[in-house]
Amino acid sequence: MGEGGSPGKIGGYTLLSLLFITYLVDSVFRAGPSALSNVLMDEFSLSYSAAGLVMSIYMVPYALMQIPSGIISDRWGPRRTLLLFLTITICGNLAFWAARGYVMLLLGQIIIGLGSSIIYINAVKLIEKRLPTGSLGRGLGVLSAASPMGSFIAYSGFPLLYSALGAWRPVYLGFTIVMAGVLILDSTLLHSPSKEEGETPSTSSMGMLKSVASNRVLLPLFVGYLISGFNWCFWSWMPKFLIDTKGFSYLQAGLISGTPMVASIGGCVLVGAVSDRLRSRKLPLAVFAALDTLMLMLIIFLPASTPIGIFLVSGTLIGITSTMWVLPYAMVAEALPSDLSGVGLGLLNFLGYVGSIVMTPLFGAFIDKTESYALSNQIVIATALVVILFYAIPVKETYPKN
Repeated sequence: MGEGGSPGKIGGYTLLSLLFITYLVDSVFRAGPSALSNVLMDEFSLSYSAAGLVMSIYMVPYALMQIPSGIISDRWGPRRTLLLFLTITICGNLAFWAARGYVMLLLGQIIIGLGSSIIYINAVKLIEKRLPTGSLGRGLGVLSAASPMGSFIAYSGFPLLYSALGAWRPVYLGFTIVMAGVLILDSTLLHSPSKEEGETPSTSSMGMLKSVASNRVLLPLFVGYLISGFNWCFWSWMPKFLIDTKGFSYLQAGLISGTPMVASIGGCVLVGAVSDRLRSRKLPLAVFAALDTLMLMLIIFLPASTPIGIFLVSGTLIGITSTMWVLPYAMVAEALPSDLSGVGLGLLNFLGYVGSIVMTPLFGAFIDKTESYALSNQIVIATALVVILFYAIPVKETYPKN
């Protein structure tokens, strides 16, 4: 019997609901500093660059931990790993809440990034074998929808609660208490499959990583996902792009840039459901990637005179099409045995972050150099087209045949 008891204590969909809540609360905190940026800048007298570091520094430990967290998960089991790192996240939240200076804010964010780094991967590992056959795509779609929903709660809820209470610390502490409650709930109800707990893999960590990275079925997917990270950077620059090239106000640009986040809540569920209905991962992955590129090009090339409603519709559509990122996680979980899936999911997540981390500053550097968005946008579009080719041709189908 595995750690925590029999895997049959709660059903697959109950497990999915529990993990959805866990990932939702975690996502609120990852977006929290951005949602509170104006307040934090005033209270701590932060410059724009300093505030930007507070908002983004969590991504460094988050990205660096992806592969190690997969190895830890495969060795310790997903339940034990998730509970440990959720506890670390809570410690980071408390450090951020108690901060009275800039350094403490950064430290809190670093701890949050470390703790949050494993939650999605281990949630996938916990549900991959527990949902009914043929429903993994929908399950991952529902789980993944927690991320944009958590961001939406932070961006809308934190300002409203701050306005009502006149302070951000009670809001932050309140959500931290909610996360502590989720931790207690998880520790009570979560149970891992017995073969994944208390059983140390015979292969070394480096051997596990080499085995995953050289997997012929997944190698084209890994390469395509790495390249896709290079065009994700456009969304970080989208508000500024709309202001500079389309003539929108700050409020209008924020509204347009926010529509993909809201639309992706339903998009995550839709792409998973379509994939399960078609009994294919490869086909919807390639089709949604193509549609996503078309929507991206539409937003880039629409003339400045275009009514804002057209941009809002385009933002909504791209929020739906961009959720094809859910499918590679299902593909990795289906293609690898349970004792390697954590490493595979961690590697996939890491590759996506590498592309985004590298290209985001380069996007801005090219603008500084050329005094135009043209070159940066051309690179983004080119990488998006390459991703379509990878997903359509060398990527292999992983949907179970029976």
